[in-house]
Amino acid sequence: VLNKKTEGAIKVLAVNTLGVLYIVENGNTVNSLRDLENKTVYIPGLGSNPEYVLNVMLKKSGLEGKVTVDGTTYSTPDALTAALTAGTASIGLLPEPKVTAAMMSNKDLRVAVDCTAEWKALTNVDLVQGCLIARNKFIVDHEELTKDFLKGYKASVEKVNNDEDAASLIVEAGLAPKEALVKAALPRCNITYMTGKAMEDSLIAFWTSLFEIVPSSTGGAIPSNDIFYKA
Repeated sequence: VLNKKTEGAIKVLAVNTLGVLYIVENGNTVNSLRDLENKTVYIPGLGSNPEYVLNVMLKKSGLEGKVTVDGTTYSTPDALTAALTAGTASIGLLPEPKVTAAMMSNKDLRVAVDCTAEWKALTNVDLVQGCLIARNKFIVDHEELTKDFLKGYKASVEKVNNDEDAASLIVEAGLAPKEALVKAALPRCNITYMTGKAMEDSLIAFWTSLFEIVPSSTGGAIPSNDIFYKA
């Protein structure tokens, strides 16, 4: 959408996050997408990734129109987290680390469906949930700075995924309240660093899946490969 609004004035530098969405349940009736038939799934608002991703998965699973998707009762991740924690919502779609925060507050909550795994099974590509972008002018004016930033970012991703001290550093930086929460959530956050052909293939496939169901979600078109940064 931003690429369309800026008339191609941005580039994607790298994918930094794969799937962070999970269907959480108060109970034990849902263990697959098929189990959602005739049930209501609460999502944190409309017009963004949770709605689009869930709708794509439901359509590809033959469940379109057979599951009630409610994105108006709880319009933010915090509101839905509170409802699931309190037990006023039975089934909800949440991102990490909200998933872990909710489950730590309510022991009856469980991860019922891993949307990353389901997406991969249905589409054969990674579920992309986040990326780094930059304005073309900035990249041209600051070529070496851009390269240095990406090197530093890659190192940061590796440290977060492999260093036991990462949790304490994240809390120290004010990004999370407790180390226990960070340590439990990190494996499901799918923090990554993906560039080159893998980045291009995954993003084009992701955008195509969204475009086929909600064309406006990608700005009414699928971007060309010119959108990708070539190091």
